[in-house]
Amino acid sequence: MSCDIVSEAVHRGSRRSIAARIPPTAGTLRNTMARSGLELYLSGVFTSFTRWLTKHIMKGMPNSKPRVIPPLPGWPRKEAAILAEVTDAAVAVELWVQLRHVRDWLQAAQEGAQDLFHEHPSSKILARRAEALEAAHGLENALPAFHALTDGLADCTSERLAVACVAVADWANEAGFGTTAAQFAAASTRADPQSPVCHNVAGLTHRKEGEWSSAELYYLRAAYLAREQNNVDERVSAHIGLAALWLSRGHPRRARRHLDTATNAATRSGSLWLAGHAQHDLMLMLTECGDYGQAERAASRAVGLYPLNDPRFPYLAADFAFLQIAQHRYAESIPLLERFLELVTEPAQQVIGLSLKARAYAGAGRVDELDRVRAHVISLVAVHTQDRPAAFYHLAEAARSCGRWQAAEEFASLAHEEARQRGDISVALHSAALLSKIAARKYPEASAAPDSTTTRRTTANALFVRLARWNPGARKGRKRTRRRNHWAA
Repeated sequence: MSCDIVSEAVHRGSRRSIAARIPPTAGTLRNTMARSGLELYLSGVFTSFTRWLTKHIMKGMPNSKPRVIPPLPGWPRKEAAILAEVTDAAVAVELWVQLRHVRDWLQAAQEGAQDLFHEHPSSKILARRAEALEAAHGLENALPAFHALTDGLADCTSERLAVACVAVADWANEAGFGTTAAQFAAASTRADPQSPVCHNVAGLTHRKEGEWSSAELYYLRAAYLAREQNNVDERVSAHIGLAALWLSRGHPRRARRHLDTATNAATRSGSLWLAGHAQHDLMLMLTECGDYGQAERAASRAVGLYPLNDPRFPYLAADFAFLQIAQHRYAESIPLLERFLELVTEPAQQVIGLSLKARAYAGAGRVDELDRVRAHVISLVAVHTQDRPAAFYHLAEAARSCGRWQAAEEFASLAHEEARQRGDISVALHSAALLSKIAARKYPEASAAPDSTTTRRTTANALFVRLARWNPGARKGRKRTRRRNHWAA
């Protein structure tokens, strides 16, 4: 099961202290990662050639059905949730007001839209805007776009409005404000209905909110638009999102097909970083299916494909730690989780990492640390609710490892109930199975003894070396989106 089921960051700590624990195998790691990338690239070239040949053979044949883009899903009014969700009152009020303005403007006829708002805002409105701008770090470019709309400025186009809505959705998603993110992402697709970027963001935010049917339509539209516009990155992202959606819905085979499509498209285009993301998600899917050997190989390929300072790389380390936990290698997983929590400091993104750490502590017999981390997780999920079912599931597993059956049953019941309410079938099924094990007072397997499996040892060493050097602020090349899934699936 992925970290998002059960499921970007400041570089801290001493590089020397991490590197000191790693045996001198940098050359071996480079060679292994290079081979993995080359093999995947050659496979993509072969697949590209066969598809090109098939396309030219089939060209002009009758009965070919035209592609039909799915319709936009509904956009229910949930603006009021912003006021309760966003913690800063000034920012919450400003976003609530601006989203209502955007909705009114989008629903009005274009020729009459300029008559909706006053062109000269009052001093009270200006004061409210200034307070929100001062408090909302990260929205300095987005909020002025909304103000240009309401002030009747000529430079406010629908495309600029869509970019602003995506920026707010990014910001809210990072902060754990799920409803706010989904509402602004939906607005962006109405402002720019031809943008695959907007639809991918909407698919991600609605999926994290458990709105599965809407998320599927947004992802399908993103894949269609990206294909029509030859936008490989967004097409690959749409398939990665669809894979995560189907995995959460309990359909791993459909998820695997989308991940294979994403990997092939990314390698053919040379976007190996996106191929790394696809292999990352594949590792989690295989872990959920219990195919640990294949999951380790997918993890090894992902390490070789990820760029040095990819914002999602620490999540790969934490998800590999989850794979180790699934194999009952609790002690081996703890250093990776500790390093992850040093690098990723946003509370909303730490929920899963901390709950995994609690499970690893329990499995390793470190009960005192377990109690401290569990209390931290409970305080976080009271505010950041997106990953609450998965966090409760991990806490239930931790309690089961210690024989605390009543606590295990409570956490598993909470995970099952919330997963059912959200329609997260995968978490619901796993928590139901866990409840049965708890009722039978069945302990998890004992901690496995360390072994020297080449793939596992090489991947773990590579992760430590890369984490010691990871610095997203030093990333070079073209800017990549920050909207990719953090926790796979």
